[in-house]
Amino acid sequence: MKKLFLIIFCTLLVSVGYGQRFIGSLIVGANVSQVEGDDVRGYKKPGAVGGASVMVALDKKMQWFMTVELLYTQKGSRSAGTRAFDTTNYAPAMFLDVNRNVDFHPSAKYKCRLDLDYVEVPVLFHFEDWHSGCAIGLGVAWGRLVRAQEWYNGFKRNTSIYSGTYRTSDWSILADLKFMIYKGLKLEFRFQYSLR
Repeated sequence: MKKLFLIIFCTLLVSVGYGQRFIGSLIVGANVSQVEGDDVRGYKKPGAVGGASVMVALDKKMQWFMTVELLYTQKGSRSAGTRAFDTTNYAPAMFLDVNRNVDFHPSAKYKCRLDLDYVEVPVLFHFEDWHSGCAIGLGVAWGRLVRAQEWYNGFKRNTSIYSGTYRTSDWSILADLKFMIYKGLKLEFRFQYSLR
């Protein structure tokens, strides 16, 4: 699979403290992504992000933390167009694997779209300033592809998690920045880059 860029924005963290050194959070948010190396450029593919995390304090002052998350995230790429066109009688290489059993959608408002959904397990180390409520972190994430589908000009292609078109396992690096909005509610911005 081509390298994948991902920016997660507007992620809200709702923290619930338990124990003295553990903090649990619920995560709800959205992202925009692109697939590097395809014909579609730019962060045009919106997706949802949701899951939970556990932060473990690494020092007595509770400023350094390790966070483990479990997320469901939607990635991929998308190219907008005025309308799709019927390729039933036109078969260049890009249309050889379209699924002819799926009806053509002439009202499609995109030229192509790739949907890649992952279950991810990010592990981050971050520093948190309790006075400002801000935190900065770095980490890695492992993702498992659980859904893949691809559309081109109104036709669904034969892409799936079993087609072998895209790797089912993905490693990425990430950096994030969190801001306190209100008590246990935080806004998080994240940049993620696939290593494959």
